[in-house]
Amino acid sequence: MTKPEIIEHYYHEVKNGMSFETVRNQLSQSNFSPEEIKFIIREIDNSLIYNDFKKQDKSSRNEFLWLGIFLTGLGLLITISTFFGIVNLGNQFILAYGPIIAGISVVIYSKSARRV
Repeated sequence: MTKPEIIEHYYHEVKNGMSFETVRNQLSQSNFSPEEIKFIIREIDNSLIYNDFKKQDKSSRNEFLWLGIFLTGLGLLITISTFFGIVNLGNQFILAYGPIIAGISVVIYSKSARRV
């Protein structure tokens, strides 16, 4: 097996619960040098961290999307309810453009962050 294949194999093993010590012992038994073992362990660890970061990043983008939708909806709800008299303010109404603009901006940000 090539090094990328070994890294991929042990990446899945570690993800499924195998300890790094077990990986290190198996690589030692397969006659890898200490430098190669260190390199393989580092690559496995980097892959695990990168994939966890990607999952967290996707979760954050989804939270931003829902926050933007909520803010926009809240602004529209306030504006519409005061305009049509559901919330009676006499001859006045509230134009809640702050939450509407902020919400639309957050939605646009979360959508553009998905493409990067």
